[in-house]
Amino acid sequence: DEAAQASNMPRQNADLPAQARAAEMAAQAADKAQQAAPAAAEALRRAEQAGRQALAQAQAADVIVAVVGESATMSGEAPSRMELSLPGNQEAFLKALHGTGKPLVVVLANGRPLALPWVSQNVHALLETWHLGVQAGPAVADVLFGGYNPSGRLVVSFPWSVGQEPLYYNRTSTGRPASTMSSSASSGGTCAGAATSCCPSTMRSV
Repeated sequence: DEAAQASNMPRQNADLPAQARAAEMAAQAADKAQQAAPAAAEALRRAEQAGRQALAQAQAADVIVAVVGESATMSGEAPSRMELSLPGNQEAFLKALHGTGKPLVVVLANGRPLALPWVSQNVHALLETWHLGVQAGPAVADVLFGGYNPSGRLVVSFPWSVGQEPLYYNRTSTGRPASTMSSSASSGGTCAGAATSCCPSTMRSV
């Protein structure tokens, strides 16, 4: 036993510098978090204040135009997202705007199809703009004010829920979930075609 303990002593001594570095890094991270806490609280306070001001302005408006979506850095070669809903509290803010009773027009700026069941069912108009270039403002204004009638068609399918992905018009059904096939078979339907053949109510015009 004494020999085994003696043989383990060099390894334990070698681990001490690594443990000390880990403890030091943890202490530094805690210090940074403590220093950043006041700034984070101030940023949250300003965001809440800006939200209240925007809601007050919306209540005095005839029509509400809300621009929501993703930042440009959320799309591209490497960025990925776990959910396809609106980031942050944007949907909650849209619900607050909807509660004013004013006509609500939503302008989407995003780099991927989003799952927007509540938005698509409750707003008065929904305009998909993706991430446009330097003339985005005049282009969107022309559409909103009737100067141009958008005639483009969506090049991708918008899912009703993130669980539907992958979802595109010519995708062959895999037979999952089984409950969908059972209900379709019992009603005389078929799931051999596109993914939307089993669930036509899941797709909405955006």
